Amino acid sequence: MMRMAASDERPGRVRHIRFREVIGRDRAFNIARAVIDGRSLWCEHEHDHDFPEMFWVQCGTGLHLVNGRQREISPGYLCMMRPRDRHNFYGCSGTPLAMMNIAFSTQALEHYRRRYFSGGRNYFWTRARLPYSAKLEDSTLRWLNESARELSARTDSDLVLDRFFAELFLLLEKGGSREGSGLPAWLREALEGFSGPGHFRTGVAGFVQLAGRGREHVNRSLRRHLGMTTTEVVNRARMRWAADELRFTDRTILSICFDAGCGNVGHFYKLFREQLGTTPRAWRERHRELGRWLL
Repeated sequence: MMRMAASDERPGRVRHIRFREVIGRDRAFNIARAVIDGRSLWCEHEHDHDFPEMFWVQCGTGLHLVNGRQREISPGYLCMMRPRDRHNFYGCSGTPLAMMNIAFSTQALEHYRRRYFSGGRNYFWTRARLPYSAKLEDSTLRWLNESARELSARTDSDLVLDRFFAELFLLLEKGGSREGSGLPAWLREALEGFSGPGHFRTGVAGFVQLAGRGREHVNRSLRRHLGMTTTEVVNRARMRWAADELRFTDRTILSICFDAGCGNVGHFYKLFREQLGTTPRAWRERHRELGRWLL
């Protein structure tokens, strides 16, 4: 996913891009932002790579032509391209299509497979014709955009890249995307709309009211589509918001606890540990330490 210089290659020929053409020997990975103005395709030729890459859409709409298929892409669309997947892009009229792209080595990809997904057939390791893609939740997209700034400052560090992908995989495993969910529109709108203290304080009753359906119908639909109860969905939204507040603000844990709709700190800590695998205080200190390290 990069602008190609004009050449005398025949139209329709696939351009092959090699790892060392993109990433110098002193770097572990490359991260870049690409913008398509909507009047022309991004690359002069369909292309593939001998390395994996991942991109996500920040704003705008367009088309992703990949392995002979066409996908519509919009903000929050994420795609994990495998080596030798062929693709190209078209922008649509109106808002420019802006994307972030990370290219890295096959050695790093193999390391992630062995360490986290041995025998797995998802993400970069799917055997389907098309590469893995997902529609990200708003909080995951915000995290990606914030992480891009950190990554750009340390492209020489395998450790920074490893930390990034470990956290991304964890977010996706915990439901940070809506790939193939088949959610009815009313339920998707309720999930997206249930955010912030004003909603969190209303709890399950507020979510049901936002969905505009009966409580049992909402609960059955969530179990069928997400394998979760209404209470679990509400608590997940609360804790994801709380995690962002702890990471990006200096507000006290007590104030975040109450704004997340939790009546007491003990319950808040219990829910947070269930969702994030650590305590609110440890989560905040971990990200502060990483921020100091990267500066």
